[in-house]
Amino acid sequence: MKKNLAFVLAIVMAMMTCFAGCSAEPPKSGEAKKAEETPAPEDDAADEADTAATENEGEADSSGGDTAEPAALSADLQTIYDKLTHKPVANDTGKEFKIAVLCVMNNSFWYDVVNGIEEITQLMADPSYNCTVEMVTIEGHDGQLFAEAIDNCVTMQYDAICTVGTSEAIIPAVDRATAAGIPVYTFNSDVADSSRVCFTGQDLYAAGVKAGETVAELIDGKGKVAIITGYFTVPAHEDRRLGAMEVFDKYDEIEIVGEVENHDSNDEGYTYTKDFLTANPDLAAIYITAGGQQGVTKALDEMNIKGEVKVVMFDFMEEVIDALYDGSVQATIGQDPYAQGANPVCLAYNQLVTGTPEVEGNDFTNLDVVTPDNVAEYFPR
Repeated sequence: MKKNLAFVLAIVMAMMTCFAGCSAEPPKSGEAKKAEETPAPEDDAADEADTAATENEGEADSSGGDTAEPAALSADLQTIYDKLTHKPVANDTGKEFKIAVLCVMNNSFWYDVVNGIEEITQLMADPSYNCTVEMVTIEGHDGQLFAEAIDNCVTMQYDAICTVGTSEAIIPAVDRATAAGIPVYTFNSDVADSSRVCFTGQDLYAAGVKAGETVAELIDGKGKVAIITGYFTVPAHEDRRLGAMEVFDKYDEIEIVGEVENHDSNDEGYTYTKDFLTANPDLAAIYITAGGQQGVTKALDEMNIKGEVKVVMFDFMEEVIDALYDGSVQATIGQDPYAQGANPVCLAYNQLVTGTPEVEGNDFTNLDVVTPDNVAEYFPR
């Protein structure tokens, strides 16, 4: 599946350096689904307020293509079809389509994203859809490498491109692809100022605000707070940081003692946590905008102070759920990584078949907040 694109990108891939803290095994837990509970489409206003990030800015388009469920899918493919947020239309164009997906792979969060990509890839290969999906994973948020990869995809005449909106450095490449008639969809992190069609992921600024409010509540609106972000240059991480800062700025008694990059690394997260606590023995909370979560909890465990310093982070990898159960983490906010992998491919494919984007603007995923008090509802043991 990946050979053609991987060959062309071989030189680019050779330049990459693996980031510390990559997980050797994929996490067992997926994105949160409350036990024995499925939200109804007609949720009332109060429920919608709790999950405001699920609202899409774009409008669905029903023109073109047959949205009816394919009649002859295998059991495995039917299972994939049933779990999709967006459903692929039947390919009645007589054309075979080819979609490229460019994905980061520098910590265990991405395993669930890749799972979504791989499953939609299997489904798209069915004759009902006649679409080849080829994925390349890049071990970091280097915008220049992503820009080169997008340009290579244009040269190879892919019909659509899905990519992490890893930094503003990719905007010219996205615009070149659009100018060449190739729709581009972003996921996880966005470059909203580009010509991309749609972004799938959290309402990232709103996620930061929610995280900031959660921290403020946990520390009663006063105390020292340390912020560990992944990269200041990654829009997703910055939106989460700035959203939280908007909240912290409202509290005269909250003091930000430092903001550092850990490059999504567990090792760096571990080191910075110890540094912050050494310099600030009275630290009240740590806010982590991106990867490196396990390094933070490891440092707290070693210093035998878990629970004393309040920790708010993102995502539902198994190690994060473990930390909720043992009290090392007080809150984590989800973003549906499976949908981030599958949705952009499905939306790009549907545009190729119908000629019209199904969603434009944003395809926001859920903002579930999981705490030690409700973790058993989401991840029962």
